[in-house]
Amino acid sequence: MTLQQCKYVIKISEVGSFSEAARRLFIAQSGLSSSIKLLEEELGIRIFERSKGGVRLTVSGAEFVSYAERLIAEEEFIRERYLSGEN
Repeated sequence: MTLQQCKYVIKISEVGSFSEAARRLFIAQSGLSSSIKLLEEELGIRIFERSKGGVRLTVSGAEFVSYAERLIAEEEFIRERYLSGEN
C-alpha cells in the first residue's frame, strides 16, 4: 500500500467514477484501475462496488477511506512542518 494509492481511493470515492478520478488526477484510467485492483488484492478487501453507473464504496471501503484520509492528513502535516523551511 502506498500513499499514492490512498490518494487515488479518496479521489475515486469523492467523484464516484474511475474515469473522472483519472481525469482529475492526470493519469490513465487503466493505470488507476490497475493500482486499485492491486491494493484490493494486497489488503484482501473489495474497496469499490463497480457498476455501469459508477462506483460506490463497500463497507470495508468506507472504513479504508476514513483511515486513508487520516494518513494523507498526517502526510500533509509532516510536509508543511518539515519542508516549510522553518525547522
